[in-house]
Amino acid sequence: MKTLEKATFILFFIFLLDIFIYKIWLIKIPEVFPKAYELGEITYNLALAYIASFMFYLLVTYWPQKKQKEHVYEYVNHKVELILYNFKDILELTSLTEADINFLNGKISEEDYTKQFDIHSYPRGRDYDNISDQEIINFFNRISYQGVGPVSKLLPAGSLGTDIVTWGEYLLENVNISNKLVTDILNLLPLIEAEHVTIFSKIQDSPYYYRIRSISPHSTDLSIKFLASDFIDYYGLMKILSKELNFSLNTIKQKAHSHLYLSNIGPKQ
Repeated sequence: MKTLEKATFILFFIFLLDIFIYKIWLIKIPEVFPKAYELGEITYNLALAYIASFMFYLLVTYWPQKKQKEHVYEYVNHKVELILYNFKDILELTSLTEADINFLNGKISEEDYTKQFDIHSYPRGRDYDNISDQEIINFFNRISYQGVGPVSKLLPAGSLGTDIVTWGEYLLENVNISNKLVTDILNLLPLIEAEHVTIFSKIQDSPYYYRIRSISPHSTDLSIKFLASDFIDYYGLMKILSKELNFSLNTIKQKAHSHLYLSNIGPKQ
């Protein structure tokens, strides 16, 4: 509840108490100073006016708006869940090994990759609320903007095969999806709590978003290790968001990639 709302409720109870004390006790005792009765009547009438106004506020504004906010936050929570799904996709990829990256970029054959691939080498039970900075730095050191990404784009109906998606395209699409979800939420600005507006605004204005969008799509084999520090800050915002709206990156269940993508990781069966 906002500070102003708390103050209005506190004043309501103060004035209600004032009315009971005045009518039950104070009005029956002699005046302790001149004009005390008149002063009491003034405060009594002010209290009645405030209580009447407060009840009107409850009926016309507070309760309908509270009900509306409940429905709005069902929508907001759904959008936040999708933002966290989207973010967790990248967190999952921070566990990729050097062999995974080399295979994606065609530096080793599928046969050699299959020999090196060990499903048991992938971390189990990762604490996604506490991925280390070093894991993130290592991940961004391994990939390049034009390097082959972890997914493939399905070609239009009637075409055969898939199209390569670079890491740059993948990260940009990930940012665009999250940004669209944040924009949808901020469009409901009057009904979003002020502290939540601050978080969503920080996400939308994050250096990570800016940097991803500022990279030229024609960059040739550009290292994107400079994104690591921005991503670490962005990760901090995601943790604040999940905590503020009672989510956890550990309990968020990842959805399958959209119909546009197929996973490229792991040896073919």
